[in-house]
Amino acid sequence: TAFYRARLNNKTSHDIAFGFGPGRMGVQHMGLFVESLRDVGETYDIVRQRKLPMQMTLGQHTQDPHVSFYHFSPGGFAIETITELEPWHDDGFELNPEKLSTWGHELVGPILGPSVRTPEEVMDAEGLAILQRLKG
Repeated sequence: TAFYRARLNNKTSHDIAFGFGPGRMGVQHMGLFVESLRDVGETYDIVRQRKLPMQMTLGQHTQDPHVSFYHFSPGGFAIETITELEPWHDDGFELNPEKLSTWGHELVGPILGPSVRTPEEVMDAEGLAILQRLKG
């Protein structure tokens, strides 16, 4: 997975994650900042009440001081609803490979949603030809 952050974002390690799997590519998730922990909690309740597909439960990642959860959009990519508990340290992005989250974030759905597809599903003939040339 590759992580990207907009220039105007100084609150988190990334805004969007591009997912890769064996022979697959696409948007894995995007972050949606809300104002408060209450907003995260109320959104979490709405997602659960409406039985929308979820990816991860409420939790806090090790790399930033935020609380979030993940659910799937109609387009098949995950939305991380997130709020800042304290200012992000902005000392570079360090993903802890041993532990994804300090607490929570139980995986309850697929890590790669339906938006992460094969190149044949997302690229036109010209794009596929370029990809083949790059593979050598």
